[in-house]
Amino acid sequence: MSSRGIVGVAWGVLALASGCAHHRVVGRPPSVAEITDFLTKIAQHVDVSDARPTNVAGQPAYSVSVSPKHDGGLLGSAELAWDAARGVPLRIGIYAQGSSSPVLQLEATDISYGAVSDSDVSIAPPAGAKTVDLAPPSGKPPKVTSVGGLDAVQAAAGFPVVAPDTLVGLPRQDVRLVGKAALVVYGHGLGAIVVVERAADTAAAGPSGGMLSSLPTVSLDGATGHELATQLGTVLGWQRNGVGFVLAGSLPPAAAETAARDLAR
Repeated sequence: MSSRGIVGVAWGVLALASGCAHHRVVGRPPSVAEITDFLTKIAQHVDVSDARPTNVAGQPAYSVSVSPKHDGGLLGSAELAWDAARGVPLRIGIYAQGSSSPVLQLEATDISYGAVSDSDVSIAPPAGAKTVDLAPPSGKPPKVTSVGGLDAVQAAAGFPVVAPDTLVGLPRQDVRLVGKAALVVYGHGLGAIVVVERAADTAAAGPSGGMLSSLPTVSLDGATGHELATQLGTVLGWQRNGVGFVLAGSLPPAAAETAARDLAR
């Protein structure tokens, strides 16, 4: 691999995986020290494959596969590809465990490099359209405070908070009251389960209304849940004993439903 190609690999990994805006703005490749520091940090959490020469949109490119080193839930890997000479991102794909086809993918199919004319990015509103200038709000945004710890959350919530020590084998890591909702986290990283609880009369997104109400229904030992199941995770909402629950995690539907039933015990 040429030195230019090595710089392209380093640029691509750093730009795609870290989203480092500074390098894109100043237009210089990352230094060896910056690359080493970044790769050392990312290696604590993911495995990065060797860069493979490929071709994307007619451009010589490199691609790497990035997979979680620890529990990634249903996430198998992500594949990143970038222009070998310029380091421009050309493709990113997300793969579920055991799948050879991406669940989600964004890929350039035709690309050319050059100056962009003003007419290409200038959009004229249609005749008769009303134009509104949105000014940023003045002053500082209101400070959002949260109550932490199971005892403190149970005392402040105003509804019975359900937070067993473990959920489907995952230990409880954190309990917080954010606004009027209790946020409970089980497990670590991408394999974690998040449970949001609030009083049923304020559960706007609960299964009796809001976005989840149009989802397929499942039976949860006397309660009716609404479930969104994908290859990368599951979201499940239900109400029980005056409390609205929303459970989300990178786990299959059967595991999410088991977790929901465990919260009823």
